Amino acid sequence: MNQTLSTELLPEWQRIVDLIAHIAKVPVGLIMGLRDNTLTVLVSSRTKGNPYRAGETTSLPDSGLYCEHVIRSQQALQVPDALQSPQWDHNPDLARHMVAYLGFPVRYPDGTPFGTICLLDSKEHHFSQEVTELIERMRALIEGNLKMQNLLNQNAKRVSEIHEKNQRLEKLLQALDESEKKFRFITENTVDFIWMYNVSKRRFLYASPGLKQLTGQEAETLLTMPLHNIVLPQYLDNIKRNMQNAVRKLRENPTTEPVSQSEIQQYRVDGSAVWVEYKVKYLINQEGDVEAVGVSRNIEERKRREQEIRFLSTHDYLTKTHNRLYLYAEARKEIALTERSGRPLAMLFFDLDGFKAVNDQHGHAVGDAVLQRTTHVVMQNLRKSDVLARYGGEEFVVLMPDMPLEAAHNAAERIRLAVEAEPMPKGLTMTVSIGVAVRAPHESLEQWVDRADRAMYEAKDQGRNCCIVSSSAPPGP
Repeated sequence: MNQTLSTELLPEWQRIVDLIAHIAKVPVGLIMGLRDNTLTVLVSSRTKGNPYRAGETTSLPDSGLYCEHVIRSQQALQVPDALQSPQWDHNPDLARHMVAYLGFPVRYPDGTPFGTICLLDSKEHHFSQEVTELIERMRALIEGNLKMQNLLNQNAKRVSEIHEKNQRLEKLLQALDESEKKFRFITENTVDFIWMYNVSKRRFLYASPGLKQLTGQEAETLLTMPLHNIVLPQYLDNIKRNMQNAVRKLRENPTTEPVSQSEIQQYRVDGSAVWVEYKVKYLINQEGDVEAVGVSRNIEERKRREQEIRFLSTHDYLTKTHNRLYLYAEARKEIALTERSGRPLAMLFFDLDGFKAVNDQHGHAVGDAVLQRTTHVVMQNLRKSDVLARYGGEEFVVLMPDMPLEAAHNAAERIRLAVEAEPMPKGLTMTVSIGVAVRAPHESLEQWVDRADRAMYEAKDQGRNCCIVSSSAPPGP
């Protein structure tokens, strides 16, 4: 998969490489892009001593670069000191004195290689686990950007197609005045559904064969059907209002040609519903009746993509749980309710024990499957009112309204046992360490989250695979 990058992504990616290079205290942070066997520096950190510049290219294969190894293996690579291994003797990065390297592969939504995100150092460097986890999270953020851009590109293409079809529709409507024969030829050979409706007499005058593809009905059946048997009830008032406005305008000035456009749902022949966009022009016929000439088209795919975009704005694309932004918004709402009602509000903060080893030993595909299996098990042990969100990496938070401390601890234990008992990919057994905290009066959201997080780390310190209740709360105002 190759897609043109949005110019809005590069400034965000620039901030990412600047941040990770600063935190890792290295001179170089890069995001590399692969296209047609050419590796390009897309973004280079603005750090002192960085010899790489955006736009530089290297031809593959057999370049000897660290990044080529990452792209070819699709595995993370850490090289503390390349001078200690003859494998890197012909690596062009050594000519720039970059002897240490940490890099991760970046993939398109369909799994094909996009490039890499990496750090380089001019001296021996054993990258810490914190830095490794940070760059891995940034990799996930970049892949999320690519997925969102892909969805937006697809939606933009569909919008363009609809615009082009609308232009063709205008020409079709003009052709109605020229020839009945030409009109029938066009309408009977298009996949769009073209129709004529007598507003004054409340009945259809014509339906093109495109109705069959849209709803499964034969065109002739529409001519005797009332609107309420064609359109779902929630759209009828708006349709009737558009008709009334058109009639009023035509009665005031018969030379006008009112046009309306709407998105509605129509019944299919099997009783299900299909999303339809219709555009209609109103006119007065020779008998003085108001008629509507319209074109309807199936927009199910566009609606699906719009729904997916809305879903991704509040959910984690991998686990399908809520994301941190949604968690914080819901938590603030629940805190406001708690302040008024006094009901308890609990939080579980949990982390998968030993998850990094799963990625290192079995690969990220297995790691992703473990995350998905774990969140599925957790969801089965929650109430409908609970909110599960991916906080970052292998960390998750559960928001539990109207949940006292003892019940929250019991719920945490139930989740812990369920995860431990769940068969995981590759025969793995996973456990979780859980911090439990009930919000204290006047405690801010940030303090509450931090307290639950510290309780989770206390569970880690006590041997993992256990639940720890937060033993302290910040003082009141």
